[in-house]
Amino acid sequence: MDFLSFVYLMGPGFALMGLAFKLKYDAWRKLPTLRHYLERFPHCRSAHGIQCAHCGASSIRNWGLYRADSVSRTFICNHCGQSLYRSEA
Repeated sequence: MDFLSFVYLMGPGFALMGLAFKLKYDAWRKLPTLRHYLERFPHCRSAHGIQCAHCGASSIRNWGLYRADSVSRTFICNHCGQSLYRSEA
């Protein structure tokens, strides 16, 4: 198979992967940063850390946007699964 045939066959797959990454990034950008999250929900700052505005749990995990070592992070409530806020990067 020559290069042009490869590009012709794989092009749509790469385009779909690019679209999936863009949609994931756009959804991440819509989340508030921690500063904006706490401005909107000031009662979620406690002596033990940040709490979920939806269920009140204080167990929050953070996930990389694309990989485990990604600097772009999403902070998600461990109890209800709600995405709460994102990293600044």
